[in-house]
Amino acid sequence: MLTEQEKNTGKWITVAASLLAFMGIGIVDPILPSIASSIGATHSQVEMLFTAYIFTMAIMMIPIGIVASKVGDKKLIVSGLFLVTIFALLCSFSNSIGALSIFRAGWGLGNSMFLATAMTLLISLSHTTSHAIGLYESAMGLGMAFGPLVGGILGNMSWRYPFLATAALIFIACLLILFKVKVPQSVDQKTSSNQANVAFVYL
Repeated sequence: MLTEQEKNTGKWITVAASLLAFMGIGIVDPILPSIASSIGATHSQVEMLFTAYIFTMAIMMIPIGIVASKVGDKKLIVSGLFLVTIFALLCSFSNSIGALSIFRAGWGLGNSMFLATAMTLLISLSHTTSHAIGLYESAMGLGMAFGPLVGGILGNMSWRYPFLATAALIFIACLLILFKVKVPQSVDQKTSSNQANVAFVYL
């Protein structure tokens, strides 16, 4: 049984991590022209950075939701955030559109591992399901709004900076969840179908 303080700590860390995860969806939009001119790619080629990310996340969300019921939400969340950190960092050092597209696909895989399980964890740490959904939707809205904003601001200095900033912030979130978030026993008793449904609805 978790204390109220432990639940609140875990809840807000999960919300913050969710916000950062959703930021990753649109953070590349403002820097696509800079990437194209820097590495000599066409407009259609740089659009692949967005497509590779969304496509990978879309096809992996539901299978990962099923896997989560077997390995545990926290393990999958931490693994997903770690993958995002690695692939965002690789993006920042990449010099070809092919490598960037592959790394963005890997980023999408990591994000799907997090997003497919974050809601289940958040519900288990909240007093009511509606409260958890409200927090998750707020994180989603803010993340989608701030992603392009942060990408644009940092991208004015270098198109690599948004990737570096994302890697740093997600790594911090990964460590906080690993060491500060305690998972209620009930969260690991959720069925795979419930997790898959949550993943599909919030895709």
